[in-house]
Amino acid sequence: MKVSLARLNEARELRDIALALLDRHGSNVVLVDRSRKIKTRQLEVGDLRIMQSAPMGEQILDVYHGRKVFSVNWNDVDTIDVVAFKSGDWRQLLRASGEKTSAFPNAGAPQNVAADSGSAFVTH
Repeated sequence: MKVSLARLNEARELRDIALALLDRHGSNVVLVDRSRKIKTRQLEVGDLRIMQSAPMGEQILDVYHGRKVFSVNWNDVDTIDVVAFKSGDWRQLLRASGEKTSAFPNAGAPQNVAADSGSAFVTH
């Protein structure tokens, strides 16, 4: 998706907020897709669901607010590619969640997935 420099900077800011939340409160979760296991980090904060994965070395971050509203991927040199960036109040919700220092009452891994205590991903 081609985006303006301002939108790219906002995407990077939102990604960094989401990654900081995952670092502080996220759960390591393994998703099974056919014969593949995909390691993810996930967090639910109120109406937001944040998920990071790193299939084949590329970092992917998705944010859901009912539906997928934000998706970016990047590589080791931090070249960011905006895949989806919907408008809406989810951006303010994410920023507000990033400013909170206490634990989130609704935080945790989504239901029906296997938790994994493996190592965390490299995020930047």
